[in-house]
Parts: sequence; C-alpha cells; structure tokens
Amino acid sequence: MLIKSFLFMIMSLCFAVGAQDHSKNESELLKTDRKRFVENLLKDAEDDFTKSKLIIKWVVSNFDWTITDYQKRTVQEIIERGGGNCNELSLLTRSLLKEANINTRTIREINLQKQNVERGLTAERKVLEMGNRLSVFGENHNDHVWLEVYDDETGSYQPLDPSLGIVGLDEWMEARMIYEERNLLNPAANDMIVPIGIFVADEKGSLVENRSMYYLVEKFADYYKQRFLNSTEWEEWKESINNISIKCSEAFNGSYNLHKSNDVILRLKNIYLNLGAYYKNSIR
Repeated sequence: MLIKSFLFMIMSLCFAVGAQDHSKNESELLKTDRKRFVENLLKDAEDDFTKSKLIIKWVVSNFDWTITDYQKRTVQEIIERGGGNCNELSLLTRSLLKEANINTRTIREINLQKQNVERGLTAERKVLEMGNRLSVFGENHNDHVWLEVYDDETGSYQPLDPSLGIVGLDEWMEARMIYEERNLLNPAANDMIVPIGIFVADEKGSLVENRSMYYLVEKFADYYKQRFLNSTEWEEWKESINNISIKCSEAFNGSYNLHKSNDVILRLKNIYLNLGAYYKNSIR
C-alpha cells in the first residue's frame, strides 16, 4: 500500500509539473505569436460561444487582476506584464477573440459600490485635475469594463467579463444581480452591488448604445420570474435606472459630474435592496 501511495504521489506531481510547463509554453507562445496561440487553444472548439469560454478560462487562469494605475498600455504590454485591470483584461481578451474571428464589442459600466470614503476623495481630486470624465467613480459608485460577444445560436450579444470569468447571461446575472453571496474571481468586485448604467462603446471609446434597460430592467425582471412587477418600488426602479443611465453616459463623455447625483445613487441602492426583500417574501 505504501508503494502504491508513493507511486500515485509521484504521478500526481509529474502531472502538475507537466501542466505548469504546458501553461508556461502557451504563455511564451502568446508573447510571440498571438494568432498561433489562439489556433492551438481553440483547435477542438466548434462554435464561437465555446471558443469564448475557452479564451476566458485561459485568461482567468493565467493573468492577474491588478488595481488601476492610470497608465495606458498596449495589448503586448499587458501580455508581458501578466495582468491588468478590467479594461486591460478586456483589451487582451478582445484581441484574442478577434484572432478567432469572433464578433465582440466593448461594454462600459457604472455600478453601485460599498461606501468607500477614500475612493470618493480620490475621485474628487481626479475630477478637479482631469474633468468630469473622472466622476465615473466616487464614494458610492465605480466604473467597470467588460465585453459582449455575439452568439450565433441565440442571435444576440451575450455578456463576457474577463476580470470576473463570466460568459453568458445566466452567469452574468448570478455574478452581478443576485442577492445571495457571490463568488467572484476579482477581489475588488466583491464590493460591487449592482450596475446602474451599461453602454456599448465604439473603437474610440464613445458610447453608441444604452443597454441599461435591457440588463437592469428587462433581464432583471425575467431572472426573478417577474415577481418585482407587483412591488410598489418597481416603477421607481425602472424610472430611476432610465434617468441615472443618462447621467452616467454624460459622465462618460465628460459633460456631467456624476458626484452631483450621489443622493440618487444612494436611493437606487435602497430600492435594489428593497426589491430583494420583496422577492424573498414573495416566495415564502
């Protein structure tokens, strides 16, 4: 028995070392030949959705999430660094999906966050230094970047978040809008409460489509079996999301200081939590 256990331990160790070597070889290939790396990674995948999942899994397993340092990096620099913030990981992932001829688009978001006074003070300084565009983060909110990938099977764009390891609407809802405890890969994402503004951005960073009502009203209601519709606060939620998303878009383009809407943002937090309490009572 001791000999068998020892042999099993040696075999397991060899497998682990082999897996590490394989991952290291892939990482080196990614640095020198992005297209070949993608071809090797996706050689057994048949559809774009499966390919997207494989790419996300690899990025999540091999790249670190890092805090924003306000430096602008190329995809190659992100690869060499071995990590990045949500925007940088999205840039990397999008470049890999492009090598696979998969149609994606960039999503910019503002979400409710757990209160952070230091973040609020930093945001106020950045607004004074660089303008209203930096008001997209503050004491009770923060910005986030992810992607949507086109799914041929459903004929629709599906969420894909490289920093959270999310692919598909169901995973997105469970990671971003449920009231239960969330298991998120990005440690900073544990402070996220719920998005309040979601937008498609073009190659220059300009917002070209407001997706807030789609995700935060239509799909939110669907996920909770339309039970919110009888809540007295549901209409306020819908109207507030519509209104705040406009202010969020103005903050992104620099024409509005979102810090002026802090009271509205806090009210939205209360409505969201109250809707959760209403839902839980409705299923008892």
